[in-house]
Order: sequence, then structure tokens, then C-alpha cells
Amino acid sequence: MDSVVLRRQIGMDKDMFFINKKHVTKTEVVNMLESAGFSRSNPYYIVQQGKVKALAMMSNAQRLHLLKDVAGCKVYETRRRESMKLYDDAAKQQEQIQDCHEQIEERMAQLEEEKEELSAYQDLDKKRRALEYTLYNKELQFSRQSLATLDDQRMAEAEASDEMHGHVTETSTTTRNLETSISRCEEKLVHLEEERSDVERSRGMLRTEVAQCQLEVRDTKHRLDEVLKHHGDMEDEKKTLEKKIIQKRQLLEGKNGLREEYVRENESLEATRVEHEGCEQRVRNLQDIEGRASRFHNKKQRDSFLKKNIQELKTSLGVAT
Repeated sequence: MDSVVLRRQIGMDKDMFFINKKHVTKTEVVNMLESAGFSRSNPYYIVQQGKVKALAMMSNAQRLHLLKDVAGCKVYETRRRESMKLYDDAAKQQEQIQDCHEQIEERMAQLEEEKEELSAYQDLDKKRRALEYTLYNKELQFSRQSLATLDDQRMAEAEASDEMHGHVTETSTTTRNLETSISRCEEKLVHLEEERSDVERSRGMLRTEVAQCQLEVRDTKHRLDEVLKHHGDMEDEKKTLEKKIIQKRQLLEGKNGLREEYVRENESLEATRVEHEGCEQRVRNLQDIEGRASRFHNKKQRDSFLKKNIQELKTSLGVAT
């Protein structure tokens, strides 16, 4: 007698099933048990306590229903309904496939027509491209010839332009040199004009000086005559003045003369001036003492000011002595 070993291994994520040490899925295990007569819809493999009395007290209809459940008729009915549903689904899918097949046939016919049109279009397109290539090639050759002609013209014009540029450069250099020479000549001309003006002015001034010298010579001769004429009178006047000078000098240098009187007056005036300055200094000191409370904010400022005044007084006294 053959034996079958069914083992279930419980894991954290999912359970694993083995039949004779071969790994199988849960669905395969359920199908194998149902084929052997063990169905999930049959609850009578294990009879609960108190169920036997209920089974014994069943009516005929209930017993017939129980027998059908135990025999697996319910499973058959369920499987039959599922199979019929699958059959209907397959029939619908077949109809859909037939419709798709017809659509594909129609599309194939359309594609054949489009293929023929595409072949004709490709032939015409090849001819069009060949014609376009021919036209483009002719235009390219013509453009190249025109470009070569234009390059030759451009080179000739460039050579002519370089030659003209050289002439223009030479002309510009000559023009600048001429302008420089003209500027120098103009500067020399201006300088010569200035020198001529200076010479004219010098000549005029010399003429004026000559005239003045002539006039001065005449005046000098006239004055010399007058001086010689009055020379005798001046000798007499000189002697008189020398006598008066001797008298005035005796009056100035003698005892109780004007010089001693001037010295005494000057000393008296200096003493008066010193006395006046001392009075003014005392007045200022009194005024400072009177307004000292309002001038100084603290004792330190007052002592500093008094020391400064004492130093000034000592300096002034030292100078006076």
C-alpha cells in the first residue's frame, strides 16, 4: 500500500508545504486532498460532541442532504458551476478573439494596400531625390564657379586695395612731413616777427634815450654854470652853518643840556609805566579772586591756577630786578 507524507513547516513570513519531501504550494496540497475526497466544504470528518444525536434525529430530506455533502456532491456542484462560468468566459473570449482576428485581417488588407502605395511612393521618391540631387549638383557646380570667380575678384580687389593703401600711407607720411615743415617755418616766422618787433621797440627806446641824454647834457651844462656861479655864495653859507652847528652841539652836549633832560624824562616815564602795569595786575587779581567761586569747579583747578599765577609773578619780579 502506497503512503504519502504531507509536512507543513511554519515560518515567520509564510508556511512551507512538502509532499514526500518535495516542496509544493498550498494550492497543490488543497487539490491533492480534494482529489482524495477531503474537501473544505465537508465538515463531517470530525464530529463534534452532541452532533451524533442531531444526526440521528434528522429527517429523510436532511439525511439526503447530509449524504450528498459526505459523498462530495456539493463539491461537484460547486466545481460544475465554476467550470460553466469558465466555459462561458472562454466562449466570450473566443468571440473576442474572432472579432480581433477579423479586425486583424481587415488591417492586413489595408496594410497590403498601404504597402503597394508605399512601394510606388518610394519609387517616385527615389526619382525625386535623383532629380533633386542632379539639380543640387548643377547648382553646387555653378555656385563653386561663381565662388571661384568672386574669390579671384576679391583677391584682385585686395591687391588693388593694398596698393592704394600703400599710396595713401606714403601720401599721408609726405603730408605729415610737409605739415611739420610748414609748422616749423610758421614758428620761425612768428619768432622772427617777434624779434623784429623787439628790435623796432629797442630802436625806438634807444632813440628816446639818446634824446633824453642830449636833453640831460644840456640841462647838466646849464646847472653846472649855475653851480659855478653860486659856488662862492655857498662857501660863505657853509662857514655860517659850521658856526651854528658848533653852537647847537655845545647846547646839546653841555651840562644840563637837552640830552640829559631827555634821559631824565624817559626814566620818569618808564617808572610811571611800570607802576601803571602793577596797578592793572592788582585789579585783575582782585577781579579773579572775586569771581573764583564761579570759575573753578573744584579745589584742584583752583590750586593749579594759583600756582600758575605765583610762577608768573616770580618771573615778572625776576625780570624787574
